Amino acid sequence: MGYGFPAAIGAKIANPDKTVIDVSGDGSFQMNIQELATAVLNGVNVKIVILNNKYLGMVRQWQEMFYGKRYSATCLTGIRSARKMYGPGQKGCPVYVPDFVKVAEAYGAVGLRVTEKKDVELH
Repeated sequence: MGYGFPAAIGAKIANPDKTVIDVSGDGSFQMNIQELATAVLNGVNVKIVILNNKYLGMVRQWQEMFYGKRYSATCLTGIRSARKMYGPGQKGCPVYVPDFVKVAEAYGAVGLRVTEKKDVELH
């Protein structure tokens, strides 16, 4: 967990003329999110696709399989977050915790959010 993004940076440096894409879970990406600074400051143009299921997936999977579904600290949404985003008494959970588009922009990178298949260009 967390290996993909730094590996993508290394792959791009080794192959500057190739398109390099890291497909990562949201929890995995957060393990090395600070490497956005490395990529931006060094002009390393990698593409990152974050599959955001709002969980620390690998940890949750172990809790499900080996710890009797006793989940702890793997859900990245919740009541506290929902109240903050939607106000007291509101139902629903935020979809983006954190907002990866804003994180990318904070580091000086471009962030795009895709929620529909039709918004993905296939070549």
